Amino acid sequence: MNEIKTHLIFSTLVTEKRRFHHKGTQQFTNRDRISIFLSTLHSFKFLPIDTADFYLEFDETTSWASTEIVEIIRSLPFTINLKYKRLANYEDWLHSTKSINLIKSQSLLLLTYDDHIFLETSIDELKRLNKRRLQIARNSGKKNTLVHLSHYPETHGLIMLAKASNSLLKIENDFLIPVVIPIGTIIMSPEDYVNWFKIDFMDGKKFVAPENPFGKSLLLSEAHYLIPRTEIFRHLDAYNHVRLNGWPYQVLDSIVKSSDVGDFELNRDVQWKYHSTITPPLTDLDTTLLIDNMTEGSKQGFKSGILKACAVRFSPESIKIINLTYRLSLINLLSCCIITFMQSKVFRFGVYRYILELPFLALFRFFLPVHKRYTVSNPKYFSLLIQASLTGYTRTFLLLAKQSFKRRLLDFKTFEPR
Repeated sequence: MNEIKTHLIFSTLVTEKRRFHHKGTQQFTNRDRISIFLSTLHSFKFLPIDTADFYLEFDETTSWASTEIVEIIRSLPFTINLKYKRLANYEDWLHSTKSINLIKSQSLLLLTYDDHIFLETSIDELKRLNKRRLQIARNSGKKNTLVHLSHYPETHGLIMLAKASNSLLKIENDFLIPVVIPIGTIIMSPEDYVNWFKIDFMDGKKFVAPENPFGKSLLLSEAHYLIPRTEIFRHLDAYNHVRLNGWPYQVLDSIVKSSDVGDFELNRDVQWKYHSTITPPLTDLDTTLLIDNMTEGSKQGFKSGILKACAVRFSPESIKIINLTYRLSLINLLSCCIITFMQSKVFRFGVYRYILELPFLALFRFFLPVHKRYTVSNPKYFSLLIQASLTGYTRTFLLLAKQSFKRRLLDFKTFEPR
């Protein structure tokens, strides 16, 4: 039994049919979704949870492995309730809130992807965040205090926008940033999860995740992410939407293959290769993870930590957050930052982006009273700012302009004079 009773809700469709293919995935000739899912399940055996509700669905491209996959799931080291359909509409999600194990738990881990692996090296940080989230929620009474466990570089990449919008919170040594649409893998309060689905906001449309590709997404007001100090979950397809697909966030192959379905056991000695220096390995890059060792005084661990945290955008707060673990002196901290800058083009890009965006963020802060008034009445506005902060303000503006032009062109073509 864990110190904080934690329940997992895992909902996914395992299919070879992709809405789009991520850059870099085509290079693997033996990388199918069953292999990816097996690798994900293999990582779940390390999760510090007590119970789980699996809402699992296969289609005609993956059903051949369903029986064996179910057996593997049932061998996981926690109590499991399995449903053979993913959560896909309001009634499904509402029913999930009535789970006995959910009601009895103190914390909920929500995951709606088949390709997010748990990094076993982060168990201590996951437990710390779980406990910290509970403390913050109790002491401050804040609703929708979440922990963003995946998309690690993106979470840190939003710190500067949160700071400029005067919405970055600091509670003791932990930072919180605002969130409008929860994405990826999160830990949250079971009570907040139940409240999400008290009212049907889906308009009868298909709804498969808080960030929903088939219609309305879940919109939260006055919600916050608690920022992790190390990476906890990794997306195997990398983060191409924020232009991260090379070391240390390269596309990863599966470590378990679909050919192993019939005789694969979770206790088999299969694992990722761990690399501890910021320079990429010479071999096995497609199955290697950069790990920050979380050891006090370790310069090597600190450099790995700041490289991963600042891959989207450098921020002084990220450096402070990482150094809470390593406790380096100011001189050692600065020397590690300089070395990382010299050795990693990813880190350099994060620094350059930070410098180039400083005038925009200063201007944003100057007009903050206007932004604040509009944000209160329209959470989609702040969600758009978050998207722009991650994908690039110019890139987002051009994309919106292109979409607007297409809509106007379509309206013009369909216009019929009376």
